[in-house]
This record gives sequence, C-alpha cells and structure tokens, in this order.
Amino acid sequence: MKHKLLIVDNNHVQACGDCVDFHKRLNWPYEVIRPFDGDNFPDPNTFSHVILTGGNGAKTRKSVQNYERELGFIRARHELGLPLLGVCLGMQLIAEALGGDDSVRFRSSSEIGWIRVKQTSPSRLLNNLPAEFSCFANHTSEVVKVPSGFIV
Repeated sequence: MKHKLLIVDNNHVQACGDCVDFHKRLNWPYEVIRPFDGDNFPDPNTFSHVILTGGNGAKTRKSVQNYERELGFIRARHELGLPLLGVCLGMQLIAEALGGDDSVRFRSSSEIGWIRVKQTSPSRLLNNLPAEFSCFANHTSEVVKVPSGFIV
C-alpha cells in the first residue's frame, strides 16, 4: 500500500487546523475526519497510517455512539497490525480500546503547561527528535495501565 494518511480530529470545538499542517512535510495524500461532526470511520485497511488527535475526553465519552465507533476502529487497526499514533486523547483512546476501561482515569488535578519528554529507549516514532525535548500538555485524564505489548 502506498502511503496514505488519515487524521482523526477529536477536537469537539473546532477543526484542529494546526494539527493537520504537519502533513505537508510528508507530502502524502491524506484525509481528515471529525467524529464529532458525524463523519464515519473508513475501512481500517484503507490508510497506511492513522493519527488520532487530542480533544476533550469528557465530551468524547458523552458522544457515546462516536466514542464506541472510534474504539472499534482502533481495535480493528491494531488487529491488522497497521500503524496508529495517538496524541493526548488519541493515546488515551488507544489505551482504553486495547487495555480496557480501567486503563484511563480522570486526574485529581489538571496537567497544564510545558513538560519535559525523555526518550528512554530507541523508538522509530521519536527517531529524529532529540533524546529530551519539551512539549505542551493540557490533560485532565491519564493512562494508568498500558495495554499488553506496549512500551512506555
């Protein structure tokens, strides 16, 4: 399969414009769907790569139909062994889809601001990034149980 990217925009307020700008560096064909706008998930085998963006987890869970469809899409992609990247809420959805309902919990306090990320082992995902870098975090939930086979 040639490279073709699907971006699942989980932002419930407005389209995540900056979230999709990075695709220009890849120069791959891509498509963006917004589950909150009622967009349907494609066949999980249609795209070579999928990115699940961040969003408001509480709002996502209230939209039960879209939430369950996204978890099903994640499970289907995983069973096919195809690349899937989750950012923020996207990772929480992956953890819940593959690790169960008790994999994610609401935090007792929000995590908002710049945090340090440190790569502790080789990763194709972080291959061209520095061993340590900063990124902005805005989280009210956290992954507390990593799905089987995942590496922190």
